[in-house]
Amino acid sequence: MSVLEPGETNRFGFGLFDLSRAQLNEETAAVYIARAGGGPALGPFPASAESLAVSPQFRSAGAEADGAQSVYAAEIPIKGGGQYEFLGAVERGGEIVFADPASPPLSADPDNEVPDIGDQAPPISTPTYTSVGGDLEQIDTRVPAARELHEVDFADVVGKRPAVLMFATPALCQTRVCGPVVDEMLEVSAEASEEIAFIHQEVYIDNELEKGIRPQLTKFGLQSEPWTFVVGADGRIVERFEGAFSIAELREAVSRL
Repeated sequence: MSVLEPGETNRFGFGLFDLSRAQLNEETAAVYIARAGGGPALGPFPASAESLAVSPQFRSAGAEADGAQSVYAAEIPIKGGGQYEFLGAVERGGEIVFADPASPPLSADPDNEVPDIGDQAPPISTPTYTSVGGDLEQIDTRVPAARELHEVDFADVVGKRPAVLMFATPALCQTRVCGPVVDEMLEVSAEASEEIAFIHQEVYIDNELEKGIRPQLTKFGLQSEPWTFVVGADGRIVERFEGAFSIAELREAVSRL
């Protein structure tokens, strides 16, 4: 996670792994937070385990073999701006086990550029199957590429139809969860109303890490992946997810459209 909103309750998604890199997903978990540099810790904030599993027909062949299979999600109030440190904990065998933080302190900045719930979504143009002459590998690193998620340009539907816009790169993901969340999006799109546009946007220019992120992410103020925005027919964001989320969470957000 890279963006925290001060003065709000933030959904905090995280994974826990043991020393063998096996993921923990069944234990009771919680999160503690404290301002970076010292100070009292707040918590525990209970976390629920959310599965990233999809139906077999929607699982990509290229999904990260060692990728996350689930995510913990906690609701954490962030009272003010500044840097915060997070500590995950699980109960195993009747004992509380704390995890070493895998990320630096996170910043709660009221002036961050990422559009929040209630904001208008930037009317970016996203490439489509037609715009690349049918060469989906230019705009989708999923295996197989999901044509269903590249049928419409976000600029053509924002403010006119409800939409789900996901920034993710299954083959080049730095967080190990892009493949699973794109698979989740594909399954939810298959069961949702045809009025809702589901759009996947790749992250890196020419799908090459060294070339940097695509301009569509820059216009959303994004520096990490994946991000998902659920957008109403009026063009306003009704939900957003940074990182991993469960298929149940996405279904619930889409149901509000």
